[in-house]
Amino acid sequence: MNIPEWSSDVVRERADVSCLICGRGLGQIERAEGKIHLIEPPETVNAAHLVRKSGVGMACSHCGGRAYVGPLERIARYAA
Repeated sequence: MNIPEWSSDVVRERADVSCLICGRGLGQIERAEGKIHLIEPPETVNAAHLVRKSGVGMACSHCGGRAYVGPLERIARYAA
């Protein structure tokens, strides 16, 4: 999505992050105002977390599989 530089609108987008091997949800990423941050998954017995692995990048803490970031979805747009 291209927003003109003169626009004062702020767009928040969110995407699910999951493991390509075991399918566990690893949280969500949210992008707003040019910054990206991770929203941790809820704590459950079978919870897995996103970890950084040398040579792989983002990976699953449970099985070591690669993380997949789904498509970004707009969740909010507001005037700054």
